[in-house]
Amino acid sequence: ITANTAQNPNTLIATNPVSQKILKEQILAVTTHFDISFTKTGLLTSKEQINIIADTIKDRSIVADPVMISTSGTEIMDNVTIDNYKKSLLPKTHVLTPNWPEASTLSGVNITNDKTAMAAINTLYQSFGCHIYLKGGHSKTPGIDYLHDGQNFWKLSSPEVSIKSSHGTGCRLSSAICASLANELSLLDAAIKAKNYVYRSLLSCQLLKNNRYVMSSPGA
Repeated sequence: ITANTAQNPNTLIATNPVSQKILKEQILAVTTHFDISFTKTGLLTSKEQINIIADTIKDRSIVADPVMISTSGTEIMDNVTIDNYKKSLLPKTHVLTPNWPEASTLSGVNITNDKTAMAAINTLYQSFGCHIYLKGGHSKTPGIDYLHDGQNFWKLSSPEVSIKSSHGTGCRLSSAICASLANELSLLDAAIKAKNYVYRSLLSCQLLKNNRYVMSSPGA
């Protein structure tokens, strides 16, 4: 846990980062007991937190979800933190899972369409050497994502699902990719399995007339 946030789908009220000591102790508690093959990172609030993780995680074993701005629009990473993210964390990253604004910030390419999205993906791969899973939620076709392994481009698509809130789906996607890689799936199979998992999660959220949600199981 890097921060104890106070938030809902509409606003991030407070971030409340944990201390460097607590973060180090959490990592120590896990790594001294379990054999860790992959690690997923999300919200990182400072260059100090980034350095702690980069110093303790082995090379190319991170699935990095670059949480820079909250869904509600609150800035989480300042420029100093972003620069350190690129310098210290991305060289140890196996898969980077940005959305369009995050990929634009990290690559320096302003993504406005599929052509510029491809240019940003190529730039990110050339700069950091990690696989890229570009989430398409900010595009005109939000059900379409792109995966690049340095040689191949894959377009992963699913029908668009309209629900009241899809808050947290990016975190869920990168976590599912990480879990699948840890279970020794290939990059492509891990991405497909993760996207299908998120799609079915969204599909199971049915909005009732009284504005309450129910969860149903759509099957495996």
